[in-house]
Amino acid sequence: MRQRLTMSPLAQNSINKQLLYATVRYTALMRMRQLKEAARAVQKEKKRNLRRYHNRIPMYTNPHYASQKINLLLRGHPERFRIETRLAIIQFERLAVWLYENRTL
Repeated sequence: MRQRLTMSPLAQNSINKQLLYATVRYTALMRMRQLKEAARAVQKEKKRNLRRYHNRIPMYTNPHYASQKINLLLRGHPERFRIETRLAIIQFERLAVWLYENRTL
């Protein structure tokens, strides 16, 4: 007859604790991996937005370009809606100051 091997309750308790520890550790590692991937995605999106910001045409380096856009804004041309997406808030503020200072031109 074969004897059945049984573990002592202490040994079984120790194995259960080790399994629980391994499960918790695995879950924590998977969560950390998800958080790292999310952080990478955020950084990638920031870089993409920054690239998009730096690749647009600056308003005040070309006087002809600037005056053309200002004229479009003043005339209420339909293209002005596209300009708003290309200009930063600071550029609109500078435009308002420029228009205020040069209103007698």
